[in-house]
Amino acid sequence: MEKIIFVHGVGHDYPADYWKPWAAAVKKELFSIGLDLPEEAFEGIGYADIFPGLIEEYKTLDEKKEAFLKDLEFRVNKTGTRGLLGDVARFVVSDFGQIFYYFYVDQIFTRVNGRVYEKLQALPAARLIGYSLGSVVCYCALHNQPELARKVRHLLLLGSPMFWFAGEIKRKADIKIRPLTHYFSNIAGRLDIAWPQMVPRVVKGLDDHVDFLIHPFNPVKGHRSYFASDRSVKVIAGLLKKRWE
Repeated sequence: MEKIIFVHGVGHDYPADYWKPWAAAVKKELFSIGLDLPEEAFEGIGYADIFPGLIEEYKTLDEKKEAFLKDLEFRVNKTGTRGLLGDVARFVVSDFGQIFYYFYVDQIFTRVNGRVYEKLQALPAARLIGYSLGSVVCYCALHNQPELARKVRHLLLLGSPMFWFAGEIKRKADIKIRPLTHYFSNIAGRLDIAWPQMVPRVVKGLDDHVDFLIHPFNPVKGHRSYFASDRSVKVIAGLLKKRWE
């Protein structure tokens, strides 16, 4: 059975069934627009268990990580993030900082990507919804395994912070070439601290770029609202339905 698979952000301690409320919201909206999928058509990928076992290796990289975080905070402050500084910059560093290990610890990069590959190998076809840093994982993983990327009917980036990590992504993927998926889409809510509106400036080959208002004044809440906002769920389901074959 072809499945819709959710992929969360790197380093976050999501419960194993984190994706079930997300799937329930999307499933309900898909049904309302004419696409009735069974519960077993939805799954999620998790990898939070990978990180604790490598804590000693993290310690050897403390200095490099601090430099990475300072540079990340500088990037946020330099752009002004639409006039928002201070708490916003600290949120970006704390919430997105774990991506450092994905980019700079080869063992983590390999093991996290491996979770994506294991899922794809077991299925005839899939649609991936990469939320937040999960969008970066999906993008890099599929670039590194093009044959498995061909099994992905639709790669959907959701609240993607690719703009903040364009330089690091270039180390792991050829951003001049689109992943070999059937469809490649980006959903960008405003206001969202991840600044997903900038994704088209970072990567090539998008089939869809949907920009909509997810939160009128709080970019942190906006980033966390994709599966809680009725408007957002309608956008996600509508794009899935549009590209369904």
